[in-house]
Amino acid sequence: MAQFDQLIGKPSRRQVLRWGVAATVAAMAFETRSRVAAREDETPEIYVSTAEAFVEAIGSNRTIVVNPGSYDLTNLDRSDASEFVSFESVHDGEQLNISGVENLTILGLGDRSPRLLARPRYANVLTFLNSRNVTLQNLELGHFPDRGTCSGSVLYFSGCRDITIADHHLFGSGAWGLFVRNTENLNVRNSIVRHCTYGIAEFYGVRNLRLEDCWFSYNQQFSTIYVSESQNIEFLRCEFNDNVVESYRNYFFELQDSTGLKISDCHFEHNQAQNFASDLDSIELTNNTFDKNTFTDI
Repeated sequence: MAQFDQLIGKPSRRQVLRWGVAATVAAMAFETRSRVAAREDETPEIYVSTAEAFVEAIGSNRTIVVNPGSYDLTNLDRSDASEFVSFESVHDGEQLNISGVENLTILGLGDRSPRLLARPRYANVLTFLNSRNVTLQNLELGHFPDRGTCSGSVLYFSGCRDITIADHHLFGSGAWGLFVRNTENLNVRNSIVRHCTYGIAEFYGVRNLRLEDCWFSYNQQFSTIYVSESQNIEFLRCEFNDNVVESYRNYFFELQDSTGLKISDCHFEHNQAQNFASDLDSIELTNNTFDKNTFTDI
């Protein structure tokens, strides 16, 4: 997997230190686990070590604990489809869709996060449809070995609510790190999005989204963040560095019919875009810092 390591690069020292405690706790749990355990609230914990076992474990009211390693979600047997799992044909392969789950946690173990990979460039790595109360923690996700183009994002949510993404590394390629549609109450924290080929994220019809303590770097081409018909989106203590918007017709933040975008205590460095925002007056900016960017409107 040397090629994989070259693709994703290394997290910053700050990210490594921040994740160290979480990784240590996870490693201790790994040493003492059983195959299937039960929490005090009787939610079963299912430990998986293969892509097939991961797909088989998907369902409601459970925690899936992903052991260290790499999981290729490509070319799985369609017989693994279930009430909650389906396979959708895309231009260059198949895409794994998870739908209708409730109260699902997917937790990665190990001092290096387990890696969930998709080979088709037009497929999302993980797609969640019409699901609620989903938590994803301590995972690396991305396309391998080729860069994603056209429609393949890393994480995709549609028709979901009450979603938490924590301690993640979403790496390029993938057209977008996050693609979210008609979803509410989404929290992303302590995560990295890097090397995506179209931009960091697209949000359509999203309400109550918070991204905190995240790092966004080396994403490129179109508007870095695109927000349409959405309300109450906040970026807090995030770092944006070395992202590139290639066309003067795009923006670092592009807003369409959206309100309540807040950016607070964030740092922007070495980003290239002619304009920071399509409508700067509609963004609440608080205590942010800017260094060596090419924005002409801020």
